[in-house]
Amino acid sequence: MRDKKQKALSLVVDNLFWIVGCVAYAAGVTIFAVPNNIAQSGMTGVAIIINYLIHTPIGITNFVLNIPLFILAWIFIGKKFTLKTLWVTTILSVIMDAMTTLINKGIIPTYEGDTLLACIFCGALCGFGLSMAFLRDSTTGGTDIIMRLFKLILPHYSMGKLIMILDAVVVI
Repeated sequence: MRDKKQKALSLVVDNLFWIVGCVAYAAGVTIFAVPNNIAQSGMTGVAIIINYLIHTPIGITNFVLNIPLFILAWIFIGKKFTLKTLWVTTILSVIMDAMTTLINKGIIPTYEGDTLLACIFCGALCGFGLSMAFLRDSTTGGTDIIMRLFKLILPHYSMGKLIMILDAVVVI
């Protein structure tokens, strides 16, 4: 009985971390990055580029771009990690599109001022959001999945270096 309570509590804490993290990350993207044309890295960056070109919703695009990665993660990394990441990516995608809708209706304001300040706030919010997911053994998908897959092939490279290289390619 105690074990079930512990698992239930852990699941509640996980979801609180993930929701808070996704709200922070989505705020960084929708309030600061998109209105100021700040290049994002990872799959979210690719989703923003696609949004800019053909006006698809960033959240849905982000989720769709991650589907092949979920399949690869399921096969090569494992079910538990993939299910957590699928859930967090779903939360993030829904929150990004909901925030965009609220921004378009004028309910949430965007920041369109000093670009450097927008970059700082975007980076802080996105970094905080990602750390909340990482703390509970999950990711927001995208390049984090790709890097875990690369880490299987190239175990001698650090995750940080691999992520920086891939994110730089997306930003460029």
